[in-house]
Amino acid sequence: MLMGCATFADALHPRRFADLCEAAKSYSPSNRKALGVFVRVAIALYQTMAITHGFSGNDKFKSLMDESLQLHTTEWKHRVGHRAQLELECANFNKVDILPLSRDVVKISAHMESEILKRIAEYDAGKGDTMETKKTLGCKCTLYNKRRGGEFMTSTKEEVQTALELVGTARHALADFDSALSPIERHLSTVMTLITVKGKQGKAAKVLLESNDLKLLNFLINDESCKNDVFLFQSRQKYPFRSDVMLREMAEFLCLEKPEAIR
Repeated sequence: MLMGCATFADALHPRRFADLCEAAKSYSPSNRKALGVFVRVAIALYQTMAITHGFSGNDKFKSLMDESLQLHTTEWKHRVGHRAQLELECANFNKVDILPLSRDVVKISAHMESEILKRIAEYDAGKGDTMETKKTLGCKCTLYNKRRGGEFMTSTKEEVQTALELVGTARHALADFDSALSPIERHLSTVMTLITVKGKQGKAAKVLLESNDLKLLNFLINDESCKNDVFLFQSRQKYPFRSDVMLREMAEFLCLEKPEAIR
């Protein structure tokens, strides 16, 4: 609670908006979560202002909340969010990125290929293990799509089905960015399948899949044991599996030399 405010509604008064921003800035987590913290605070404050506005029977107070909402929309990002973004960029500046050892990469690749073939054989025999298939395919997609693997893991079954239906259509053509691809990327685009799912902030997230990955993906979508699941990679707790947890478990299982580099 801000100093001098008897109630939370007092703290939301437009004349206290500057104090509210300073109070938010006084909490500055020194890690990569700084930006996320301020985004969540911004959402919570906006919702609180909107709820307070909706439940108030006083026209004058509603007018004040309208002013606070307008200030939040136009000023918060500049006063607080911009600072959080700068802190995040400074924290990452010249930060050493640990690269995985080539021996670990070879070991992982061999293991993943073996596991994918094993899961396909199980489904062909009518004995598919749903949870193990989710973990296997989830790890594979996360490893080979570093920037988008986590977003694919949180996709709903409906989103993935829609993405698969678009493969090969005009909306899915690669020609629009073919000129920007390197020779190896151009080759990969001919032997792998690219699907587009909904990523962060509603932006498109493109995920590359090998032919066996695609086959296992279709088995998983049509698996009767998870027909009521919302998410494609849904755990028994009704939430998507966390890609970082699965990668850590796999690295520990394989006894890699530098497991912390697998993320």
